[in-house]
Amino acid sequence: MPHYIATIGFFDGVHRGHCYLLDFLKQSSNGLQTAVVTFKEHPQKVLQNATVPLLTTHEERIKLLEQQNLSLLKIYPFAQIASLRAEEFMEKLHSWGVRKLVLGYNHTFGSDGKTANYEEIGQKIGIEIVRFNELQSDLHISSSQIRKYLLAGDIEKANLCLGYSYTLNGTVVKGFGQGHTIGFPTANLSIPAEKLQPCDGVYAVECQLDDQPQKTYKGIMNIGQNPTFEHKKRSIEIHIIDFNSNIYDKQITVKLLHYIRPEKKFENTAELKQQIEKDLAQAIAKMPKWQ
Repeated sequence: MPHYIATIGFFDGVHRGHCYLLDFLKQSSNGLQTAVVTFKEHPQKVLQNATVPLLTTHEERIKLLEQQNLSLLKIYPFAQIASLRAEEFMEKLHSWGVRKLVLGYNHTFGSDGKTANYEEIGQKIGIEIVRFNELQSDLHISSSQIRKYLLAGDIEKANLCLGYSYTLNGTVVKGFGQGHTIGFPTANLSIPAEKLQPCDGVYAVECQLDDQPQKTYKGIMNIGQNPTFEHKKRSIEIHIIDFNSNIYDKQITVKLLHYIRPEKKFENTAELKQQIEKDLAQAIAKMPKWQ
């Protein structure tokens, strides 16, 4: 049976802080194989019946973790282990080969986590506890802080903490169809309910169609209720530059690069069209590589 050095966490976003921890895990392996223990659902959903808007869906999170070149990714339904005491869970880890466990300076787990002595338990059952200090950065990097940045429209800080551009993955569905009437057709994006939607407004974005992964398109995205047309339903609409193909029902990946402006109501469609032209110009000015 292989032996592992492991760490535990939900890893929402798999951000720079998480990657720093995983690098430490790999550097501390000393011949052990590397493993991450994670969960199918956010612990707060199970423990507090709370809805947590996620930076990454389960599928996105697992894909990002798989890119970390770990020996093993162990996924538990959190509801199955929520009631376990720390020692019971560590015994479970030991049974499949964990011999070192990397924990953050304030990391707790187990139903008795606030009082559990992990070092003492580890000595008893044969798991060495390795303590890890968080990444030192000018920005506080955590999943909850990144959510706050996104809800405030601070895409640059969110992306800096993530280490990549925040991404929305979803299906193109039929929208209101009014973008065509003013010369700016849009793709209406439907995303999973658990995925965090940033604050309303206009964003500069890059897009990829799942059936054309090698090609990147540029565009602007509006999140909101389209007040000029007095829509009540919140929508995510992307205008892809120099693109007019029918992509209904196709999967699309949208990377958020910059926040341009808040959503606002215009007196008429002529004013809206004029503003969209300004939005495109501003997006291009922010990103010289578009030119």
